[in-house]
Amino acid sequence: MRAPISVVIPTLNAEAPLTGCLTALMEGLEAGLIRELIISDGGSTDMTLTLAEAWGAEIVTGPASRGGQLRRGCAKAQSDWLLVLHADTRLAQGWTGPVTAHLRGQKAGWCQLQFDQGGMAGKAVAAWANLRSRLGLPYGDQGLLLPRALYQSVGGYPDQPLMEDVALARALAPRPKIMLMDEPFSGLDNRLRDDIRDETLGILKEEGTAVLLVTHEPEEAMRMADEIALMRDGKIVQTGTPRELYCAPVDPFVVTFFGEVNELEGMVEGGVVQTPVGDIDASWLPEGSQAQVMIRPEALRIKERDLPAETHSHSHVVMAKLLGRTSLIHLCAHGADGQEAHLHARVPGVFLPQEGQPIDIDLDHTQVFIFPR
Repeated sequence: MRAPISVVIPTLNAEAPLTGCLTALMEGLEAGLIRELIISDGGSTDMTLTLAEAWGAEIVTGPASRGGQLRRGCAKAQSDWLLVLHADTRLAQGWTGPVTAHLRGQKAGWCQLQFDQGGMAGKAVAAWANLRSRLGLPYGDQGLLLPRALYQSVGGYPDQPLMEDVALARALAPRPKIMLMDEPFSGLDNRLRDDIRDETLGILKEEGTAVLLVTHEPEEAMRMADEIALMRDGKIVQTGTPRELYCAPVDPFVVTFFGEVNELEGMVEGGVVQTPVGDIDASWLPEGSQAQVMIRPEALRIKERDLPAETHSHSHVVMAKLLGRTSLIHLCAHGADGQEAHLHARVPGVFLPQEGQPIDIDLDHTQVFIFPR
């Protein structure tokens, strides 16, 4: 029985990386998987062709254009399967196992991408490529293994100098109507995560794919979702748009899911709950009932007062910390009836009043929520 795979590699002055690529293929030759090696060269002037001949490759030549080179190389192949690699790609040890398993089907497959060098930038590219390939859109650097009949049915590689791998991948992509993505960005560095999330979202919208995304990160849910279903203990607490969940939470858990909250308690009297930062409307709760008041830090608007710092009968700053894009203010709020509360406020930018600075506090009531206790 003939070996099932033709390996096709486009080259152009690839003498330096080609030996590593071909050495890794020896595992497949020993396993009886590789029938032929085809080098499709675009006019190398170094020792690439001499090296290819030494390895027993069949050489195809033509104008330098990776798409055209691949098209010519694949046209020369005789096996039932094509394994397309770049000259600087090295298959990892043990690659014959998953390849043998893949040959039982009739679909295209590819490898996970990893760079030997490149630091953080290399990790970012690899992470993005591996995530993107889950949508059926791998890059050529990942290698491509597919039945020759499938390759021919989609028209093969276009004769273009760059992005030929993307063009073929789009032709092969299954274009699913719906996908499940379970914590897809959890392993990424924080500095890379935003860019990769945005790229992924762009592809999903372009492809018209509906996605069920599982995440435990509030910002990721807000950033990615058109609609959120927030769950607690396996049950859905609230569904709606990101704005609906953030601005109209139906449960204290929904409020706390989106970040730190100042929590106060009080009794409903005259349709309001009195707090050290003002009266909170509670007209929809029974008179005399206990209520839980939840105030987001960004709801507290602070204005410095021109009073001596030792005047602690007035609301004042306890501590101020710069967190980068915001400043965190620890403050002691004094109510008109003598109530006090230690609260946290977040203020955009740099705002660092001194300890003890008297302040006035105003509330953004759209970020204040009240629930029965």
